[in-house]
Amino acid sequence: MKKFGFMLVVVLAMMSVGLSSCKDDEGLVIWEYYPLKVIIKITNVNGDNLISEGGSLYGKDFKMIFDGKDYPVDWNADPKGRYILPDFYGLIYDPTESDNQLYNEPILKFGELDAGRKNNYDMTFVMPDGTSHSISIVRTPKKKNDYKQTVTVDGQVLKEWNNGWPNIRLTFVAQ
Repeated sequence: MKKFGFMLVVVLAMMSVGLSSCKDDEGLVIWEYYPLKVIIKITNVNGDNLISEGGSLYGKDFKMIFDGKDYPVDWNADPKGRYILPDFYGLIYDPTESDNQLYNEPILKFGELDAGRKNNYDMTFVMPDGTSHSISIVRTPKKKNDYKQTVTVDGQVLKEWNNGWPNIRLTFVAQ
């Protein structure tokens, strides 16, 4: 038994020396992408939230068109997403924006999209009255491991930033 223990120590010592001497991969970057969500708030011209309970658009037929499919709002979904791995749930109602409480009021969420899998996302948000808004999210490589992200709404650049995919927060004013 002592011989087996001695051999085990010798093998482990050799492995630790051998594995620690492997070439260090300079420039190796492991990218972990946070899931991307489009967060939508609907207000009137006075800034009142119209999708809160009792609001004039609460329970109405909103939808998101994405990859050729319609995703009507699910007013009864569990709004909690998962962290790190994307969990696609379509368009859902979240009465308190459960993820991080930025608005801390009712919102619609579309996602979660895998930010590491695709560079461009195009979608159309459709209001109950048929009014639609085109949303484009584009990631453009600048150089190795360096990207520029651009969000365009209805043809207008809303935001540009370098690296990362923060949640996209939009406010639409209903007429």
